[in-house]
Amino acid sequence: MAKHPSGKRGHARRVFAWVALGLAPAVAAGAAKEMPDVANPDQFQCVGRNRFSGVANVPVEKQGENVSWSYAAFFVDPVLGTPTIIYGSRFRELGSLMQAFIRRHECQHANGVQDEIAANCAALAQMQGMSQVAKEAGSSRQSLYRALSADGNPSFATVLKVARALGVRLRAGVV
Repeated sequence: MAKHPSGKRGHARRVFAWVALGLAPAVAAGAAKEMPDVANPDQFQCVGRNRFSGVANVPVEKQGENVSWSYAAFFVDPVLGTPTIIYGSRFRELGSLMQAFIRRHECQHANGVQDEIAANCAALAQMQGMSQVAKEAGSSRQSLYRALSADGNPSFATVLKVARALGVRLRAGVV
């Protein structure tokens, strides 16, 4: 299993989360709806928080050289506290929608969201429009943002409602 720069299990767990949640069809379904061009990097401003000062700032995003992960990894600069996203060698091989999803997913971590499922749900909801997802999940936009934030602790029922609204089917299996 690949090591995550922060010392946490990273790539394999994330790939499992993406595959297990069936995110590729959900990303594609979002693309079929009439919405802003989510694949355009200029349409989304990633904002993270400095881990030491708490000040909001744009994470450092760069292509990694000889990194052990394939797509992307988030970590915090241990000296400056700056959020950093480093893209792996296979990231550029992906379609623009998956790149947009991965970028939004890693930006959730830059905002302090540690839970992979919450980061996935928030990234997809951003791509499909948070207001529409909240409406389909039977929730308000504000409560959905709060539940999927770094300080949020969404109940399993909330995760299921959001997943259903996003067109994502959750599956459990023996590990």
